[in-house]
Amino acid sequence: MQLGIASFSTQRGANWSYVLAAAVVAVIPMLALFLVFQRQMVESIKTSGLK
Repeated sequence: MQLGIASFSTQRGANWSYVLAAAVVAVIPMLALFLVFQRQMVESIKTSGLK
């Protein structure tokens, strides 16, 4: 995905609206996964800290 985002910049400059839009689209799946598995991640951190 980073290669796709980098393709929006050229030697003359970057089209920042496209770069930022692509970055947001790239973050959405990771954010969705975090929100789905947030409870399990916090539980695993809590249990590993109790050793």
